[in-house]
Amino acid sequence: THTRSTIMRIKSMHANILNTPETEQYFSEAEAHIKNEEWVEALGKLEKVLNINPASIKALIYSGNIYFNLSKPEKAEEKYQMVLSIDPRNETARRNLEAVTN
Repeated sequence: THTRSTIMRIKSMHANILNTPETEQYFSEAEAHIKNEEWVEALGKLEKVLNINPASIKALIYSGNIYFNLSKPEKAEEKYQMVLSIDPRNETARRNLEAVTN
């Protein structure tokens, strides 16, 4: 049988395999929009990443942070919960989820 940690490692490896030049370009564009506080545009680029790689922890956390900035705590919570379903020990998602729900 697979242990929980083995399954988590496999999920994490799967997420990293899907980081492509295309997703890196979308991240770069998203980060430029974030710098300029262009939240909606940044979300669009992050959604493109998530369409290619739904398990992208980085894109999920960035999206959660943006939803938090847009005063959409339910959407932020959803993104952080998705991270924790992939990586239950992700401290960033845990801290951010706590901030959103308190």
